[in-house]
Amino acid sequence: MSVGASPSVLWPPNHKLQPITLGISASDNCGAQPTVSCSAVSNEPSNGTGDGNTNADIVWQSGQLLLRAERKGNATDRVYTITCTARDASGNASTASTTVTVPARREVIGVRDWGLVKD
Repeated sequence: MSVGASPSVLWPPNHKLQPITLGISASDNCGAQPTVSCSAVSNEPSNGTGDGNTNADIVWQSGQLLLRAERKGNATDRVYTITCTARDASGNASTASTTVTVPARREVIGVRDWGLVKD
């Protein structure tokens, strides 16, 4: 099993929900397609205490994952971790994870201003 996210960096930190495309590959040696479920967590609270004071930073809407481009202050990155589990008909499971980051510094994504970002 493997999982990837696009985009893997949310920029700018504009407090808006951004759609995330998950690329999931899971197979079963017996030929049946496994059932896949995914969840997302953040290293920062999703309770409106980020720098934009907005709630619902992780939203699943009609099977689509939306993550808020927001971080608490501008000293550290916000990292969302998405974990997916594939389960076959026999109950065997395989898990894979990927991350999406809201960086604290512009150089993380290649912008030439090396100072802290001022929102």
